[in-house]
Amino acid sequence: MSQIKATYVDHMGSDLSVVNASKLEELEAAEAAARKSSAAFADAAAYAAAAARKSSAAYADADAAYAAYVNAAAYVAELKRLQEDNS
Repeated sequence: MSQIKATYVDHMGSDLSVVNASKLEELEAAEAAARKSSAAFADAAAYAAAAARKSSAAYADADAAYAAYVNAAAYVAELKRLQEDNS
């Protein structure tokens, strides 16, 4: 009858190496989360800046339209005055 021999091989390493590996994994996960958070913040900031530019453009358009209205009203008033003067 032959004997069967089994040998246990500890692939985990020492307790310190296991703890360090766990810390490294946690650090890598935290760095990945920070990168995602930074990217999300950058996206939000870019969106807010684009919205602000659109809003500024809308206000500028409204100001220009109002100025055109005022100019047109002044022009019409001047035409009426000239017509009355020539009557």
